[in-house]
Amino acid sequence: MTSTRILSGRRVPVHVWIPPKFTANPKITIERADGTVDDITDILLNWSVEDGVTEGIGNFEFEIPNPNETYSNVWTGMEIFRFYCDYASTPTTLRFRGRAEKVSKQNNNVRVTGRSESLFVQDQNVNKDYTTQDAGVIIKDLFDSYGQSRYDTTEINTSVGTTLTLSFLDVPFWEVIESVCTAVNYDCYVSPGLVVKFFEAGTAINTTDALVHDHNMIEVGDFAEDLQFVKNKVRVIGGEIDGVRVRYTAKDETSQTNYGIRMETINDDGIVTLASAKELAEFIKDQKKDPPVVGDVKGILLATIQPGESMKLSSPMENLQPQNYRIISYKHLGDQEGLFTTVTINKESKRVSHIIKDRIQKEHRRTGSSTNTDDLDYAEIELFNVDVGSHSNTEVVEGVLNLKSGQAAGNWISGAYGPDDGRIVSKIKIDLIGDNIPEVVIGVSTDGGSNYTTVSRNELLTSGLGVSIIVKLSLVTGVRIDSLLVQYSMTT
Repeated sequence: MTSTRILSGRRVPVHVWIPPKFTANPKITIERADGTVDDITDILLNWSVEDGVTEGIGNFEFEIPNPNETYSNVWTGMEIFRFYCDYASTPTTLRFRGRAEKVSKQNNNVRVTGRSESLFVQDQNVNKDYTTQDAGVIIKDLFDSYGQSRYDTTEINTSVGTTLTLSFLDVPFWEVIESVCTAVNYDCYVSPGLVVKFFEAGTAINTTDALVHDHNMIEVGDFAEDLQFVKNKVRVIGGEIDGVRVRYTAKDETSQTNYGIRMETINDDGIVTLASAKELAEFIKDQKKDPPVVGDVKGILLATIQPGESMKLSSPMENLQPQNYRIISYKHLGDQEGLFTTVTINKESKRVSHIIKDRIQKEHRRTGSSTNTDDLDYAEIELFNVDVGSHSNTEVVEGVLNLKSGQAAGNWISGAYGPDDGRIVSKIKIDLIGDNIPEVVIGVSTDGGSNYTTVSRNELLTSGLGVSIIVKLSLVTGVRIDSLLVQYSMTT
């Protein structure tokens, strides 16, 4: 609660935190594959639940006694872990949900570790292209495409108002989420109810919990400044124009006096104006001229906090003025000493420049024919370095497939592509590199060359497929083919 006092004509805000009437009570269960739910709250030796926002996913661990081998074989992995916590004698609100991944015996105890339900996308790689799509549309499509129908995406705001052009080729899923969020200054995580949360950084405020000196705060951890991250002279070197490269250097003299000159050079060919170089240099300098102040605050167990929320903290002795601080991550812990919560916070607000958004887009733009947006498992390239396939009025000369001299049209038929192990081809996509490629008619056969289906470049073929792939190219005057790319997947 905040009130205002008037002293000598000045209004001075007074912050008074009203703590909950009851202490936080946890409840931990784990659900077996057959649906049996084990409530292990009262037999826990120690446990922890850790979660964060955008930069990573949560995890958990617990240890229980097992002298009679009661729990030796009941958990083998992928059991559902649930953590409940409330300011009530019987907690009913689900605060974290995850899956067991490692079950081990230690002396007469059983120890279980695992990750949050986000693990189902965490271990996948993204192959996607987005052109001028709203950031919210991208986030929703990513979870809909890779989430195996496990997540509720209906709450995602698909009208953020910022459009992005991004391409990803085998990029880890959560790195993609982090890139999109960074570009628009948003946060993202999967809630315990399997709902995808996507919101502007700093806008989620927890009005129930707080860590306050002389009340429930135990200690303020290491908020020491780390000088190795200081950069007070930032030089941006852009692209070359008429033999000259754009260059701008931003400096902070106060930081240089305090910490010495610490330089960072950024090369970015996509920057071609002095204004863009200046904006990037000044932004990076302002971000790095002072050592970051990120640290931990430990207190009595909190019941309601969720990733990405801002929460009231107060510890004047450690220069934590009473205000809301954004929680980067939190860790709940229970052991023989008690029940605790440690939050990791950044004392500086998260900011982003539109030039950073542009750089993220540049890093994730892709050109050429090496895309894999349909997540195909195999790719074979025909470079025509040797004479392959069968010809009708065509030939391979110096690494190029073209018509024989004096011919107006002709065909080339490849050998068979595929692993030849009896599996059925499930997807096929063909692409070509060369001159006048739009004039080429591409035929694909999966029955040994008896029948061909005409396809366009990069068109995905998914029906009427067999055990191998034969490609037929019909050429006309002016066509030169440097390489053929055959991408496909097989049924297991």
